[in-house]
Amino acid sequence: MRNIKVILILFIMSMLAFPYTIKGMVTEQTYDGSLGAPISGAKISAYLNGTLITTATSGSDGKFSLDIGENVGRYRITAEKEGYMNGGIDGLDVKGDYTMFNDDLTMALIKYSTVHGVVTCGGKPAEGVTVHAIAPGINKTTTTDDNGYYSFNLQESVSYNITAEKYGCLPGGVNGVRPHNNSVDINLAIDESAFRKEENVSANPENQSVNISMNDTTVNANNNIPQPQTEDNTLLIVGAVIVIIVLIVLIGAVAFVVLKKRK
Repeated sequence: MRNIKVILILFIMSMLAFPYTIKGMVTEQTYDGSLGAPISGAKISAYLNGTLITTATSGSDGKFSLDIGENVGRYRITAEKEGYMNGGIDGLDVKGDYTMFNDDLTMALIKYSTVHGVVTCGGKPAEGVTVHAIAPGINKTTTTDDNGYYSFNLQESVSYNITAEKYGCLPGGVNGVRPHNNSVDINLAIDESAFRKEENVSANPENQSVNISMNDTTVNANNNIPQPQTEDNTLLIVGAVIVIIVLIVLIGAVAFVVLKKRK
């Protein structure tokens, strides 16, 4: 009977127990310390010790409620939505119902602006310079026009290193550029060593052309030397053979006549 009472008490307690919740609001990230606009339709996820416990979707006011049952512990909350950089907050010690501060969970809106400028080499606008916009996981490339001008359309929330390189110029660039329709000019110095290499390379083809010219002269000179008249020699030999054959035939005929008379 006592066991039945204990079971009933536990059952009633379980029926009266309410699941814990983590409530909060997801907002756009700002850079001046003010509260950003609420983000609706964001997927909010709750992780306990790396295990996904539950998910929810933010409402039109950016607010959300995560039902975690009685799974208390240290949580990580993440937020995802297309067009925004993923947001998150880690280390929430949840021992019951928990309400996050309004600015705890923010997401940066992915906005694009241009970064443009002119690349010079030795103080003159450089055409055909390869320009890179580099950030973690990003490497965009373009080439300067005949006025040395380049332009990128980049995410505003990302810090980029803008670099430039071209043969004959020492590479250079500007680090920590945040795109806000701003101009970033890059001044490269002339690479003197490249010109020295070109001079050495260009010297070799000149020597080769002299040798070729000399060889051509030699060949032409050899061609001017009278060559043996092989065709004339052949005719002489054939003529001599014919004469010898004719003489043999005549001698044979004379010998035949003489022998016939003796008989």
